[in-house]
Amino acid sequence: MWEPEHDPEVDLERYLRTLQPRAIRPWAKPRRAGNPWWSRLAAVTALILVGTVVLWYGQPPRTKPRETGARHHVGSTITEPRLNTIPALTKLALDDDQAFDRLLTDESRAAFPAIDAEPGALRVLAKE
Repeated sequence: MWEPEHDPEVDLERYLRTLQPRAIRPWAKPRRAGNPWWSRLAAVTALILVGTVVLWYGQPPRTKPRETGARHHVGSTITEPRLNTIPALTKLALDDDQAFDRLLTDESRAAFPAIDAEPGALRVLAKE
């Protein structure tokens, strides 16, 4: 007699009939050891510490800038008070780009010596 070849579907059905369904038991959430208040207290303490550090270092310095030698006075064409915070500079750049350019020009002239002045960079490079 002719026997059919090995059929995987028949074997799968035979295997599935051997399985017995079981009732699902409720999931038991593992209980944490220790007091949960300590972790909450540590989180609040860390937030307070981080907030204090951000506020402390986020404020502009309150000391007066020290005077260094003879400085060339460059007249500012900007009527706004000196902007020294990133949000104020960003707002100025977005609102009035010409005033922002003037501010950067004035600040660079005040911070660096003139190129063609006596102690200027061009004279130092020309000597080499």
